[in-house]
Amino acid sequence: MGGCEVTPLLDEWDTEITLQPAAAAMLREAEVALFALAHAHSPEILSPKPHLHPALSVGDRYRALIEQLPAIVFFAPMEGGLGEAYVSPQIERILGFKQEEWLASPILWFQQVHPDDKNRWSQEAVQLFAMGEPLKSTYRLLARDGSTVWMRCEAKMVRYEDGQPWFIHGVGFDITEMKGAEAALEKAHAQLESRVSERTKQLESLNIELVQATMAAESANRSKSNFLATMSHEIRTPMNGVLGMTQVLLDTPLLPEQREAAMTIKQSADSLLTLINDILDFSKIESGNLELESTGFQLGDVVNGVLRLLTPRARNSDLRLVAHPFPDCSVVGDPTRLRQILINLVSNAIKFTERGSITVTVQKMHAGPVVTEEIASLEDMASMWHFSVTDTGIGIPFDKQAAVFNAFTQADGSISRRFGGTGLGLTISARLVEAMGGQIWLESEPGRGTTFHFTVALQRAAEALKPDTAPKGALPLEKFGAPLRILLVEDNLVNQRVAVAMLEKCGHHVTIASNGHEGLDAISRETFDVVLMDVQMPVMNGWEATAAIRARERASGTHLPIIAMTAHALKEDIDSCAAAGMDGYVAKPFQFETLLDELDRVRKKTGAGLRATLQIEAPVPAQLSLEFAKAPL
Repeated sequence: MGGCEVTPLLDEWDTEITLQPAAAAMLREAEVALFALAHAHSPEILSPKPHLHPALSVGDRYRALIEQLPAIVFFAPMEGGLGEAYVSPQIERILGFKQEEWLASPILWFQQVHPDDKNRWSQEAVQLFAMGEPLKSTYRLLARDGSTVWMRCEAKMVRYEDGQPWFIHGVGFDITEMKGAEAALEKAHAQLESRVSERTKQLESLNIELVQATMAAESANRSKSNFLATMSHEIRTPMNGVLGMTQVLLDTPLLPEQREAAMTIKQSADSLLTLINDILDFSKIESGNLELESTGFQLGDVVNGVLRLLTPRARNSDLRLVAHPFPDCSVVGDPTRLRQILINLVSNAIKFTERGSITVTVQKMHAGPVVTEEIASLEDMASMWHFSVTDTGIGIPFDKQAAVFNAFTQADGSISRRFGGTGLGLTISARLVEAMGGQIWLESEPGRGTTFHFTVALQRAAEALKPDTAPKGALPLEKFGAPLRILLVEDNLVNQRVAVAMLEKCGHHVTIASNGHEGLDAISRETFDVVLMDVQMPVMNGWEATAAIRARERASGTHLPIIAMTAHALKEDIDSCAAAGMDGYVAKPFQFETLLDELDRVRKKTGAGLRATLQIEAPVPAQLSLEFAKAPL
C-alpha cells in the first residue's frame, strides 16, 4: 500500500477489509453524520459513553451503531457490483423482507415503491446516482404483507479524493405512525372545520332569530308602553274628576251622612289610584325604565312626613304609630321612592295589625374601622342607612316568607282572605330598595308580629338643608307673594272645573282655553304669570302649543312658565314635556298641594308672578291640604 497506514474494517461476514487513511477518515465522517442523523430522528439513542474497556474496532462500532438504529441503513458501492451492497437487519422488522432476499434482487426496492410514488422516486434516484445530489424524500413502500409503510429517506454519495463516486449510503426511517397521526390530525381538523362551519351557520341562524326576536320584543314593549300610556291617560282623566270634585265637595258644608259618603268615595278613588300607580311602577321596573332621582333632602322630613300621613289611619284602627329617635341629617338620594317604600311597609303593618303598635326605626350603618383619610371620606360621603318597620300583627308563616316579595303574591292567597291588595306593594318596595343599592328582608313569627328591614345608600349632602317647618294643613297664599294670573289650557270640562275650583279657592285668577290654538290666542290678548298646559287635546296639542310659544319668545326675549298638567304619567312623557320646553310637570289626578308646590317651584325657578302683594283674608280650608295616602296593599 506504498507504506501508507491502513485501517481494518469488518464486513457483514466478519471479513477484514483494509482502507487507505483517506477512505477511513471519510468513513468515520460518514459514521458521525449517520449517528447525528439517527439521533435527530430518535433522541433515545444515547451518545457513546467513555470506554472502560479496550476500544472497539471501527467495524464493531459501525455495526453496533447500525443495529441499534430504529431505521433501515443501506450501503451500495458505485463500483464492483452489488455483491458488496449492504442493508441493515431492521428491514425485516419494518418491511418483512430478510436481508438476503432484499440484496438478492437489486430492483426489489423499486418494485416495492408505492405506484403513486414511483415516478417521483425514480427522478430523485437519478439525481442521486447520476448527479450525486443528496436525497431527502418521503415516500411509501409496500411491505411483504401488502401494508403501506411511510419512509423518510436520506442518502448521500461519498466520493474518492479525486472526486470520483465511491459509494452511496443512507438511512430510511419508518414514519408510518407519524403519518397516521398527521392523517388523524388532518381528519380531526377537517371535522372541526366542518363543525365550526356548521356551528357558525347555526349561530348565524340563531343570531337572525335573536335579532328578529329582539325586534319583536322591542315592538311588543313599545306596544305595551303605548297601551299603558293610553290606559293611564284614559283612567287618570276621569279619576282626576272623581278625586278633584270629591275634594271640592268635602270643602263645602255637608251633613254628617253626606260627608261620610263623600269620604267613602274619596277613599275608594284613592285605592283605585293606588292600584293604577302600582301597576305602572311595576311595569317600569320590569321594563328597566325606572330612573331614580338624586336630590338633597332632610331624612327626618321624609320619615316624619310618612308618620304624619299614616297616623290618622293607625288611630282609626286603635294602633300606636311611633318612631324611635334617630340622627337626622341632610342626604342626597330619591326622597320620593324612599317615602314610597316606607308608606308601603307602614301601610302593610297597619293593615295586618289588629291591636298593639307599629314602630319605625332608622339607624346609620357603619362600615367598620377606618384606616385612611380617603376611606374615611368615602364612608362619610356614601352612608348606608338601616330602616325597620315592626308590628304586633298576625305574622307570616315561615313557609310563606320567601314568597312575599314575589309579584302578585300574598301570604294569604285563599278566596276567603281577609285582606285586600294586589300583592305588588312589597315587590315594588324590594325592587326600589335594590335600585337604591340596598337589601330588604323580614323577620316574622305567626301570632307575634313581623319586622321588615331594608337598607339604602344615601350620600351626605354637601350643604346642610333646612328642615321643612311649613305647617301641614294650610296652604298660605303668601308663598306666591300675590294671586297668580293662570292660563288653563284643558279640553276636558270636568278637569277644567276641578282645576278652577281649586285655584280660585286659593285666590288665583284662571282663564280657560280648550285647546292649544285658543291658548295662543289668549296669550296674544292677555298677560299671564304661568300656563297649565294639557298635552292631549284636539286642534293643537300641548307640545305644539308650547313649541309655538317658545318660537314667539325667541323673537321677544321673554319667557312664560309652562307646567304640563296631563294624565300621561310615564317617564317618557315627563321627558317629552321637558324636551318640548315646559318648565314643570303635574300628573293627573293631582293633589291640590302638589299643584301648588309645582307652581311655587316653577315661580322660583323662572322668577314669575312677582307683582304687588295682595293678601287674601279668607282662610284656606284645611281639607284641601290633605296629603295623598296610598290605600293599604
